[in-house]
Amino acid sequence: MTLDPEMEGLPDGAARLNAACVVAAQQVASTRPTTVCLVTPHGLTLSNTAAVYLGSDARGSAEWNGTWAKHTAHVTLHPAARDLAAHLQSSRCQADSLYAFSRDGQLPLRWAEVVPIAFLLSLNPETAYTYLIVSFPRNQSDETNLAFGAALFSFLHNILPESDRVAVVISGDLSHAHSTNEKNPIYLPDPRASLPVNDFIAQLFDSKIAEWISSGDRNVLLKEASPIIDNALSCGFGAFVWLQGGFDALSSILSFSGTVLENRHPTYFGMIVAIYNVLPIET
Repeated sequence: MTLDPEMEGLPDGAARLNAACVVAAQQVASTRPTTVCLVTPHGLTLSNTAAVYLGSDARGSAEWNGTWAKHTAHVTLHPAARDLAAHLQSSRCQADSLYAFSRDGQLPLRWAEVVPIAFLLSLNPETAYTYLIVSFPRNQSDETNLAFGAALFSFLHNILPESDRVAVVISGDLSHAHSTNEKNPIYLPDPRASLPVNDFIAQLFDSKIAEWISSGDRNVLLKEASPIIDNALSCGFGAFVWLQGGFDALSSILSFSGTVLENRHPTYFGMIVAIYNVLPIET
């Protein structure tokens, strides 16, 4: 719903999320990255291990509930993806490579990958980023996700060539326990999911993620947001913990300062848009 602010009947708040995503994409573009590392919980996912997309390229649309199929992306996958999978494995993280059809087959993309990619490409469709795409399994412990993040950031900072300027994009979401007055089924969960409503927990969880981003206090994420995750129902929480693991791993040489651009729940789930400024620590 964040892709098209002119769409008729758009839920309240979606257009503001769209505007925030545009600003975030502009900030990413201003750093002149050559590589985008995209981490998502909603892509091609293995049951118990992280999946690193391998192949020459990937293509797909943001189609969801028969809508948004006009938003498409065709991207080049980074040749170092195989090295990333090997690095995660050597770091004792449960990870594997994911091929499509053959070792050179084109991987399919859907909304989880295409939505953030579409915002990046909207500024300049000819921009030739290469992509490292990683999907992660849900219901992993915080300890496991911290280790994944540390290994990922170690690879990005220490193993990729210095000529690679990397932007890390986290495709996630917040609590799925918000009540909503929305009636359009394309914006509602599958009725078979029977998602419980808990506005108190949903709002608390979403506010804690925003506080963690703004403050940089890892305890807000791990000691205040994490204990309520089972009731908050956030698929994307693991990606936030990956991010924290990466921050921890590089904290002696880089500073990470977060800014929340928007934090809203147009329907039953929350969405947050934020950017991080990364600077070297002077010694």
